Amino acid sequence: MPHLKTSATETADCIAERRLLILDDDPAVLRTVELMARRIGVVARTCSTLADFEASLASFDPDVLLIDLMMPDLDGIDVVSQVGPNSRATIIVMSGADKRTYEASRDVLASSTAKIAGFLHKPFGTTDLAEVLSGSPAKAQPCSADGRSDAMSEVLSPKNFEEAVRAGRIEPFFQPIFYADGRGLKGFEALARVKGSRASSFAPEYLDQLVADDRLSAELTELVIERALEFMASLRGYDDLSISINIFGIHAIADGFRERLVRRCTNFGIARHRVILELSEATIFDLNEHQLRKVTQLRLAGFGLSIDDFGMGNSSLGRLAHLPFSELKIDKAFCLAMPHSETASAVIEACLGLAARLDMKVTAEGVETGEVAALLAKMGCDALQGHHFGQAMSADKVLCWLSEVSPKVAA
Repeated sequence: MPHLKTSATETADCIAERRLLILDDDPAVLRTVELMARRIGVVARTCSTLADFEASLASFDPDVLLIDLMMPDLDGIDVVSQVGPNSRATIIVMSGADKRTYEASRDVLASSTAKIAGFLHKPFGTTDLAEVLSGSPAKAQPCSADGRSDAMSEVLSPKNFEEAVRAGRIEPFFQPIFYADGRGLKGFEALARVKGSRASSFAPEYLDQLVADDRLSAELTELVIERALEFMASLRGYDDLSISINIFGIHAIADGFRERLVRRCTNFGIARHRVILELSEATIFDLNEHQLRKVTQLRLAGFGLSIDDFGMGNSSLGRLAHLPFSELKIDKAFCLAMPHSETASAVIEACLGLAARLDMKVTAEGVETGEVAALLAKMGCDALQGHHFGQAMSADKVLCWLSEVSPKVAA
C-alpha cells in the first residue's frame, strides 16, 4: 500500500490543544521553541531547571515532554530515564550534539523503558516540530515493566516453554524474502512461534533458555526443520524457492544431524541447495575445531549456510575469512535505522564490501519501507526481508498469500 502523505490540515488537527513542556538550559532555545509551538496551536511551558520541570509536571499536566540532552548541569539521558517511566506524557528528545553522539544517545534511549515518541536534531524548524508532535500519541499506552505491550508480554514460564517444545506446540511462521533486483520471490525464512500465542515474535526469554539448555535447543531445531521442510514440500509449482531455518545453538549440529537433514530432504523431495541454515554471528565466533568440521560438512553436502544478525556481534574478520558460509544477513537494527542514521548506512556498506570480497550473498532484514528497499538494492544487497514485503505467516496463510498476491518467482 503506498504511503499517504499527511496534509497540513491533518497535522494541525493531530496536534491541536497539545500541552508541551520544554526543558532546556538555553533561554534563547526556550523562547524559539515556545514560539514554534504557539504557531502550530500547541500550548507550551518552558523550564530551564530540573526543579521547575518537576514542579510543572504536576501543575501543567503536559501531554508531551521536549527534553534537551546536552545541558551543562544536567544529564538529559538521566532526566529522561527518571521521568519517563513515571509520567503519562510521551517524550521527544532534542540535541545539538554531533551526529554520531546524537545517534548513540538515540539508540540508548530507544532501548530504555521511557516512552520516546521522537527525536529532533538541532537546529530544527517549526515543520520538524509539527511532524514529530503529530506522530506522538496524546497519552502513551501502558506497557509492561520491560516496555513491551500486553500482547508482547505474553511469555511462558521456562517450565511451560519446555513443555510446549516437548509437546510439539511450537510452529514455524514463514516470512517472504525477495530478490533485491526485482526478479521476485526468493524464498521464506521459518520463524518459530508458540501455538496460540498472541505475541508477534519469539520472546528473548525463550532464546536465553535455549542457549542454556543444549537438549531443548536441539529438539526445537529438529522440530522446526521437520515442519519447515514439510511446508516447502506442500508448495506445488514453487520448486526454486529457498527456505532459511534458524539453528538454535551450535550444539544442535551434533553427530547425526547432517545425516538426518539429508534424509529429510530426500523424503520431502527438497533439493539441498534450497535449504539455508542460519547461525547467529555470536555462535560462529566460538566454533571449536569439531564444530567447524560439522559446519563445513553441511556446506559440502550442498546446504547453504548463513551468518544471522551480522554486525551485532564480535566477529574476527580473520576468522570469518576461514568459515564456509555462503550468506550474510545484515541485522535488522541497521536497516531500521537507515532513514535517520548515516552510521547505519556506513555499516551496511562495509558489510556489503566484505561479503563481496568473500564471495558471499547478502540478505538485509528489517526492511520496512520502499525507500529503504530501494536504497539497499542500489547499495548492492542480493535479497530483502521485512514487513515491506510481508509479515511472518502461518503455513495456511502463506498458501492464501501466494494465490492472492501472486508474487513473481524468479526463474
